[in-house]
Amino acid sequence: MKKILFFLLFVSVPFSLWAKQLSPTAYFSILTCAPGTQIHAHFGHSAIRLCDTANNVDIVFNYGIFSYTDDFAYNFVKGETYYRLGIQQFSSFISEYYMDSRGVIEQQLRLSPYQKQYLFDLLQTNYLPQNRTYLYNFFYDNCSSRPRDLLIKVLGDSLVWHKPTQCIYDTLWLHTTEQYLVQETMPSWRTFIHAYVGEDSWLRFGISLGLGMPADSKPTIEQTMFLPDCLFLMAQYATVKQEQSHENLVSKTQVLVPQEVTKTQSSYFSVPYHILWLICFIFIGITGLEFWLQKHVYLVDSIVFFLFGLIGIFVWYVSFISIHPAVYPNIHVVWASPILLLFAIVWLFSSLRTYIVYYLYIHIVLLLLFCLVALFQIQYIYSGYVALVIIQLSRIPFVLLQHKNGSI
Repeated sequence: MKKILFFLLFVSVPFSLWAKQLSPTAYFSILTCAPGTQIHAHFGHSAIRLCDTANNVDIVFNYGIFSYTDDFAYNFVKGETYYRLGIQQFSSFISEYYMDSRGVIEQQLRLSPYQKQYLFDLLQTNYLPQNRTYLYNFFYDNCSSRPRDLLIKVLGDSLVWHKPTQCIYDTLWLHTTEQYLVQETMPSWRTFIHAYVGEDSWLRFGISLGLGMPADSKPTIEQTMFLPDCLFLMAQYATVKQEQSHENLVSKTQVLVPQEVTKTQSSYFSVPYHILWLICFIFIGITGLEFWLQKHVYLVDSIVFFLFGLIGIFVWYVSFISIHPAVYPNIHVVWASPILLLFAIVWLFSSLRTYIVYYLYIHIVLLLLFCLVALFQIQYIYSGYVALVIIQLSRIPFVLLQHKNGSI
């Protein structure tokens, strides 16, 4: 959804060179760009094109410009990433997608001369230095929601959104979203996101870990347009009320860059839940061997809980510090906790185990509560997380049995 430009490739066109009044032949259109392979491009991109050949203007208003700095990842997780409105020559914008073999579809908007001028004025105001930068929010304020909001402002109550019944341009990436919008019941925010990351990807593993319960709520029709593909589909079926009739918002739709479909095959070991469940069975086997030999390897405990403590730093940071609106509450804070780091270190010292073994009693209760909550599906649980919880559970019973017998 985000366009990353390391050297500000957009061409800033001085407003003094633009015509203050658009010509009668000028038109605005929405550009919908296919998802890319890079993480920042996984959800596609939206932009607004202004073509006014009479005034020699053909530019793209791009709300997805950001500068990639060393602290970008940190700020993004925290929810304090700033994006800005950039302006590119259309030829420069479209050439990037040709080079990346990423599809682009254009929807020309049916607007009156007054509405065109109003939209142009709004975009100029947005581009003023004091307005062009905004706090990015993946669900509520991004490159796709901003064009939607502009259309609502320009057209007001005359704009009517309709759920699509089919995908006119049956491309791979648009069909992904269309299958959810045509359902009677609106899917959750998380379901829309999962459509783009695949069930067998590590990206889905990480996103599912960071998103909390709010992501399992359902967006409204307008809110679905946080995704570029949803904006395309909703605009395609939107109508504008006239005095005696309704007219389609989109007057013309055309493919500017065809999408190249590439199929990638994933191996067994590239699928997260395959790997995690394999590791889980290995740990269950280790625990079974310890019971058989009546010998517990405490170092294994420290390694396991130390790793889960590291995961817990990410989960707790996103849940309790990040300002993203869809990350709290998150039930994963139960099994992925930074407290486990301290426990793992102290657990290495046999003289201290007698005092901290009681933490395991608390932890096993929390893990069992997590499993109980998971059964009620209050929050989406990726299947690989269950394997991680079982790994932790497998390390506790033998220790508690030894504590009960006075061996610790």
